[in-house]
Amino acid sequence: MALNGVNGGYHPSTDGESPPRARSESAQEAATPAGESIPKPKTFGEKIVQLSYAPRDLFLIYTIKFAESTAYYGFSYVYAAYLSAEFGMSDVEAGILYALYGVLCSVFGLVAGPMIDALDLRTALLIGTVPSFIARFGSAVTFSENFAWFCSMTILPIGASFGLPVFALGVRRYTHPENRAFAFTVFYAVLCASSAAGGFVISYARSRYHEGIDLPWPCELFNDAANGECHISWMRVNVLICSFFTLYTVGASLCVRNQRVQQNVPLETARLECFEKKRASLSEFIRVVYGSQPFWKLLAISLIVALGTRTTFRHLDATFPKYFMRMWGEDAPFEFFVAIEPVITVLMSFPVTYLLLRHRTSTFACLVGGTLLQSFCPLALMWTSYESTLLFVLIMALGEAIWSPRLYEYSTMVAPEGFEGTFVAVAFVPQYVSAGVVGVTSGYLLDTYVPEDLEPGEVRRPELLWGMVALASFSTPLVLSCFKSALFSEEPTLPPVALSTTAPRTGPSGERRRGRYAMAALADAPMELAMDMEMAAADEEDDEPAGAEEEEAEAAEVARTDVPTSPTSEATSLEVTSQSPLTTPAPEGEPSVSQPAAPDSEEEVIDHAEGDRIA
Repeated sequence: MALNGVNGGYHPSTDGESPPRARSESAQEAATPAGESIPKPKTFGEKIVQLSYAPRDLFLIYTIKFAESTAYYGFSYVYAAYLSAEFGMSDVEAGILYALYGVLCSVFGLVAGPMIDALDLRTALLIGTVPSFIARFGSAVTFSENFAWFCSMTILPIGASFGLPVFALGVRRYTHPENRAFAFTVFYAVLCASSAAGGFVISYARSRYHEGIDLPWPCELFNDAANGECHISWMRVNVLICSFFTLYTVGASLCVRNQRVQQNVPLETARLECFEKKRASLSEFIRVVYGSQPFWKLLAISLIVALGTRTTFRHLDATFPKYFMRMWGEDAPFEFFVAIEPVITVLMSFPVTYLLLRHRTSTFACLVGGTLLQSFCPLALMWTSYESTLLFVLIMALGEAIWSPRLYEYSTMVAPEGFEGTFVAVAFVPQYVSAGVVGVTSGYLLDTYVPEDLEPGEVRRPELLWGMVALASFSTPLVLSCFKSALFSEEPTLPPVALSTTAPRTGPSGERRRGRYAMAALADAPMELAMDMEMAAADEEDDEPAGAEEEEAEAAEVARTDVPTSPTSEATSLEVTSQSPLTTPAPEGEPSVSQPAAPDSEEEVIDHAEGDRIA
């Protein structure tokens, strides 16, 4: 049944016509006569209206993302302390288990990528949510150290590998190129909000059940050494609450439809359509994925971020809680600071993203600038005070709001049709590889510089601990800058006239690039990817000057009729004919013929304004 987007959801269409709402940006641009100004970029309110065209499945993905990430952060913020308090592990032992969990999440994630591509979205969601619920609930009620190791090294990594990457893939499935960029900003805001919610869950469990509770079942079910009553601490109560959040994601995943939003039509008329997964052979998978330069560039960038700046965020849950309680006492409110960091990030993400888009900030500038700023945050903790701790989370939040949304969004746009799962899994490598790095270093740093028990005459040296964390973080912007020419192909800054269609961007090899997705070598990716990426950046590219519009319209007319009106227009016509992918050369002595290029796949979306005027 045909579905049409109306009033925030997709409902049955009776007459096949779109509702009488404001036309989409691409439709307005295509209908603009030559010589008239192009519509101004969408305001924040208009972007929200555009998002209302999305189907209910997008907002269901947001709720699943919120519940799963709340459970994830609510558990991870106390994970190292939980292992030490409940199972008697030392700082180093808890750090090693934390590291193994992060490494296995990365390994399972890369293996799960091709499986995500082969499965429908609902099945992939269930494979991620069901194991996560089993592992968290089991970790909350077990008293066996062996079972805790088993959960951390098997079930939890499986759930994580099929979790966050599938959520990001769902956002792509249920968005249109015209509202996709803003949808990913909301997606990142949901991630940050859930991180804050995880901190509030810890605060609630700690204050309400500080003395623990008695479970209604005997502990012999989970621990042979127990005798009768089963009393659990507030940390176990916290993990138990997290498992209930995960249980919601299992039920909500059953309601997600295996469809996607049409891509090659205006936003208002886009409907849900059945999506058939492409069954790629092993040889095709190797050729498309491992033979793609954008894949290797994305993997390299993700690893550079993971081994440097991203580790500061992982220290927030692996190192900071123990550090804070040892410096300020067992009842020190560490969860307050880990909760407000994502709240600040949410408040900053929307205005920061808006400013970056308005100023056409390149991907390279966002990554380097954001990671450089975030690298300063550990230096604030070299002075032990509540004020310096607040400064720590403020700097971290601002830096992360600059670089993190851009990296996540780019990872979904660079993926060719049918291989999104693999590419998205690569984007989440920083979250888990950094956990492995931090797990190994955190236990050593805590045991060496901020030990739990002090010998006579021994003092804690937190400034050395956080100084080393900052030193590792600064490696990310430094390495990205050193390898800029290899990883980034776009020009850092271009004047507005260079952004018109008559003056396309070109990389070192001469290939055409437009918009902020020029980071990857698009000439090496499938054609449907390049055009989809162009449309995803339409909001930033609509403020071209009217003069460039008139020049392009005149050039297109000359190219079609082969009747040059002036030396200037003749030169412009030759430029359009040589550079436009929509123009085919004619035999010698015959006029050139402009015709639209056939799309390589149903996912490919042609720029409406350029295609209609030239074709």
